[in-house]
Amino acid sequence: MKPSSAYHITQNEVKDIANKYLVYTHSDVINDFTLVDYQNKILDLNYFELIILQSDSMLWRKLCENANAEFRRRLICKFYNLTPTKLSQIMNKTRMTLSNVFTKGSNMKEPDRYELAILLNHPYQLIFFDRPNRESYFILEDKYVSADTHFIPRISVQQISSHYVNTDYIKAVLIKDISSLLPSVTGDCLGRWVKTYPEFHYFELILPFEPIIDNVFKKKTKQLIPNAKYLLTTFLPMRETNYRSIWMIIPQNTSSVIYQNMLYELSECREKSEWHYL
Repeated sequence: MKPSSAYHITQNEVKDIANKYLVYTHSDVINDFTLVDYQNKILDLNYFELIILQSDSMLWRKLCENANAEFRRRLICKFYNLTPTKLSQIMNKTRMTLSNVFTKGSNMKEPDRYELAILLNHPYQLIFFDRPNRESYFILEDKYVSADTHFIPRISVQQISSHYVNTDYIKAVLIKDISSLLPSVTGDCLGRWVKTYPEFHYFELILPFEPIIDNVFKKKTKQLIPNAKYLLTTFLPMRETNYRSIWMIIPQNTSSVIYQNMLYELSECREKSEWHYL
């Protein structure tokens, strides 16, 4: 798997933009207008360039920790190629309500706050508070959401594929019989369909430890999601525990240069990750 000729230039340029911002945040004197200018340069990056930034988990952590909650919300939404309009459709809220989240996020009430955190796959306090309590990084937000909510339906492993068709952008589910797919995992397991990128879609399983990816698991995955071509085991951003994630990847626009570069980034450059072929 090879990137395009301009790929490594893009990598260096993207990280340079983030590092210049981080250097400025530690200046003795900080001008608010200059700070916003640095932040806007990061927010002007596209979702693929933000995937490059997140591949370096420590760089992503520093970026999130040296910013206010409003910037983090906009950054993470941009990472997932999400707009307020798309979020309003996912959460069944008005566009105005979701637009206000970007500037008045602390006013969002429970359980919407936790639901948005699940959609964005980042700790809820990081998304909503300028000074988050790190203890919140240890707990997945599905623990706060009522079991009878329609937002996160409780399904069986065999129903995973059927929810793909009904997902517009991102959809979260709780899998009640995950041990039939991964015998070492017990209890409910949080999963998400992510269909926000034109280049590929994926189903994500969030696990409490590193999974064993053997031929048995690959065969079961292929039976569940026949169009999946790759598996990625990776870290969960900003989490303080050993939580791990499996992406079951379905290629979409395979002829595009960005598709090739995204796959290269995930398979060769994303740290604390392993790439598997199905």
